[in-house]
Amino acid sequence: MNGDASALCQAALVRFRRGQVDEAIREMRLLAASGYAPAQVFAGWASELGRSGPVNIDEAKRWYAAAAESGDAVGQYYLGTLLVRQGDTAAGASWIKRAATQDYAPALYRLGRLHEGAVGVEDDPEESLRLMKRAAAIGHPFAQRWIAVRGIKGREGALGVLRGLMWFVSAPVLAVRLGWNEPDDPNILER
Repeated sequence: MNGDASALCQAALVRFRRGQVDEAIREMRLLAASGYAPAQVFAGWASELGRSGPVNIDEAKRWYAAAAESGDAVGQYYLGTLLVRQGDTAAGASWIKRAATQDYAPALYRLGRLHEGAVGVEDDPEESLRLMKRAAAIGHPFAQRWIAVRGIKGREGALGVLRGLMWFVSAPVLAVRLGWNEPDDPNILER
């Protein structure tokens, strides 16, 4: 079914981008109800942002949780960030950590930031740096910027300043490339 579900999901995304929002969301919800994790994440996203009617955080949390519990890194990340925003920082950090263990770059970055500020996890600058370096190496533009600023400020020695300048130049190029579509691009399913 995953091959069929993937093709149906991609077709629904095409309809969504073409402005056939109601039809696309209806199709995604059917896929989500059948247990297809990427569609569950999309359904959660649509509920959280009110793309499928009024904003419904409880429904978003249910869809994210369904995807997260199936092991989907994107679902784990979205559930974790929602929980952190709602103030349940320990549970949120736990879900984000699960996604980070799958090398999901946004989760690596967010977990690094959580360690940096001791939000739901212990204050651990070394772990924060390790996570940020991993996210930057995978191509996460905000992690690259974070590493660049750290290097430019001299926290990594003279060679770090040069590396920081390199990251600082390359990160905006990647960010522009990633953000070329509208900022709330529904293409959250591509990894």
